[in-house]
Amino acid sequence: MKKSIRAILSVVFVLVLGATMLVACNKDKGEETPETHTYSTTWSHDASEHWHQCTLDGHTDVADKAAHTYDNDADTTCNVCGYVRAAHTHAASAEWSKDATNHWHECTVSGCNEQLDKAAHTWDEGTVTTKATFTSDGEKTYTCTVCEKTKTETVTMEYIDVNFVKSDAEVQTKVRFTVAEAGTYYFRYEVQDCGFANGYYWINMNKVDGTLQQTDTNHAQAKIYDANKQLVKEGLQTQAAGQFMAVSDEDAQTRKGLMDNGVKYLEMPFVTPGEYEMIVTHFAEINFTALDYSDGTFSKTNVTLWDNSYKYYSITLTDDILHGDYGHDLQLDASPATGLTWQFVDADGNPVEKKEGDTDTYYSKPAAGTYYIVIYSATKQTGVTVSASLC
Repeated sequence: MKKSIRAILSVVFVLVLGATMLVACNKDKGEETPETHTYSTTWSHDASEHWHQCTLDGHTDVADKAAHTYDNDADTTCNVCGYVRAAHTHAASAEWSKDATNHWHECTVSGCNEQLDKAAHTWDEGTVTTKATFTSDGEKTYTCTVCEKTKTETVTMEYIDVNFVKSDAEVQTKVRFTVAEAGTYYFRYEVQDCGFANGYYWINMNKVDGTLQQTDTNHAQAKIYDANKQLVKEGLQTQAAGQFMAVSDEDAQTRKGLMDNGVKYLEMPFVTPGEYEMIVTHFAEINFTALDYSDGTFSKTNVTLWDNSYKYYSITLTDDILHGDYGHDLQLDASPATGLTWQFVDADGNPVEKKEGDTDTYYSKPAAGTYYIVIYSATKQTGVTVSASLC
């Protein structure tokens, strides 16, 4: 009986001892038994990994061991355990990055936004890539000598500014310029204190050494433009070498375009290179002929109309004349001339507006003021009476 009891106790002891061994830490094999471990809430780490360490004395067991987690190659702090690694070493791209102001090398490390070697552009002197013309602006391109970034600027036509002076001015300053080679050159001047009926002006030019010849320019192909670069006149007549008659024998519209105050442009083809000088001279004299008034008629007798030429005549309609006994309409006539072209303009050179039923020689109810009658004749006609009669 005692032997049986001892056998039973032996079996129980073995079972208890086996169970005790099963729940013990197997430190050599690194096996974890969560039921008996207590792990630190603080992360442990080395340069590459982090983990939770068992807090029991003599235990080397760990939990949650994993490699550090970073946002990118430039991030220095582990997103899980807070371990801070050494900052990365910048690696500069071989290519330049650039904006309108600066250039730099981008760091190629993932997540690094560092701009290395950043500096302002160094621009060269620029090259005209599109040449400016009289009617269109050009373009000049500049290149950074470091990164080859380019920028462009608008370039405008270069003009030679010429003085516009009165013929009786004490100072007559001519502008000197160089014609380096045959070709077309552009000049700019400003008509001042003029107007439709205020005289005329010439463009006076010479070589600095005084040897200008008529053949040094193709003045018959010269052109004058208004401030908006609209053509006003083509071809210049001359009295002598270098005396170009900007305003001479032209229709009312052309005269107005030439004499209106403001900027004008001269396009002049040169044949001979050299040193030149130029000035624009205004003369106040006017060759308009005033028609004499008598009994409702303005007239001038024994007039000669020259071939291919314009003649200007002036009349002044007052309120007294318009409200007299001769009528309110105006009939223009040139007798016995034939084949004429007529223009009837106001004091500023603007065409008088025609009312219903009006013609080139008949105008109904003109207002008081000064008017100009412009007659063009293709042939020479003599003994002509030019008139404007109220009717």
